Amino acid sequence: MDKIRVFLVDDQIFFTEGLKRVLESEEGIEIVGQCNDGKIAVQRISEILPDIVLMDITLPNLDGIEATRLVKKQNPGVHIIMLTISDDPQSVFPAIKAGAMGYLLKDETPQELIRAIRTVHAGEALLSSRIASILLREFSQLFEEGRGYAREIPKDAVFDNLTNREVEVLTLVADGLSNKEISKKLLIAERTVKNHISNIFQKLHVNDRTQAVVVALQQKIIP
Repeated sequence: MDKIRVFLVDDQIFFTEGLKRVLESEEGIEIVGQCNDGKIAVQRISEILPDIVLMDITLPNLDGIEATRLVKKQNPGVHIIMLTISDDPQSVFPAIKAGAMGYLLKDETPQELIRAIRTVHAGEALLSSRIASILLREFSQLFEEGRGYAREIPKDAVFDNLTNREVEVLTLVADGLSNKEISKKLLIAERTVKNHISNIFQKLHVNDRTQAVVVALQQKIIP
């Protein structure tokens, strides 16, 4: 099996070296480069074309969010995970909008980071549990203030009832679990999880997991 090729972008040298040692000790992961400058990172990523980029937000010359936007524009197949100290929604939302498929805080355990790399490499988005909780609180506040995605939902919209199993799956999606983790927790096949999520999207008239969670919270489908 080919190794997952990872590129590190962070201006804190000691953190990067520690992170590099942790990841290099993990079977199936290979560090193919590192950089401490956002602008240079965009150039090097285009040359190396890694599978995964671990990107900090605060970088010299070009911040991590703008660097993410440029990388995704030039190389859509490169998956980016934000790895930062910021849990501010004002950083999380722009990062996701820029194309990041993951958002983790720097004090996550090595196991959580490795899990995120493997999950995103498999094509699934992943947020740390704390970031997911912060976003859910932010969404709830938006609903209370009558702003955000809730305003885009027609008042006369009709949502087909979700099955008990679909509610279970959606609740776990809201907790930030990947399809593989949901399948293990519910003891069902990963393909079955994907089918449930597809049905959920159709019933809630949404196109992605975040919108599904937003609608489910607004409609009180999940607690």
